[in-house]
Amino acid sequence: MRTSQFGRESGPVVDGFVLTSTSAPSACDNSGDDRPTRVVMLQIPRSELALRAERADRLVVTGLPRTGLGAVMADFMTSVRDNAPDCRLEELPVLGRVALDLATAYLAELLGTLAATAPELRARAALEQAKTSVERNLGDPELTPGVVAARLNVSLRSLYALFRDEPEGVAAFIRRRRLERCRDDLARPELSLPAAAT
Repeated sequence: MRTSQFGRESGPVVDGFVLTSTSAPSACDNSGDDRPTRVVMLQIPRSELALRAERADRLVVTGLPRTGLGAVMADFMTSVRDNAPDCRLEELPVLGRVALDLATAYLAELLGTLAATAPELRARAALEQAKTSVERNLGDPELTPGVVAARLNVSLRSLYALFRDEPEGVAAFIRRRRLERCRDDLARPELSLPAAAT
């Protein structure tokens, strides 16, 4: 897909991000490709973005990569799209705050200002990265807090600190997500086996 705004064009973007402004018209085009294009959109009020406007504007209508924090951001947005309908109403503002923090940290990283971004934003982005690592490796029977810390290249103490203000610690998070995954798998009809009495 190509996006244009302010007389600029993003060029072809596949499996990545494009930042646009709702303060001016923009156009998207996927001509030349007959396949449908799926887009997940996150709208952030400029007043909520903890970045100076002139800095963020440098990234408008630029193809942004789905690597590092961008990969975490993409996975989170896809997960929200798929799972938000099942969330309780009081959980939705939490998802909004996480999305805002991830987007801020991702854009700050691209601008080279992540070190100057508020420490709590960096911590929240790291927490989401840890949770994503757990989600991707739930099938690993050896998955422990120590393994998660090693995969993220942080100390075990640092990993525990990321979960300090969470309702559950990292070990409890792993256990709960494993149980939820098992429940989901048990509910899938294609995985069920007929039971026969003998």
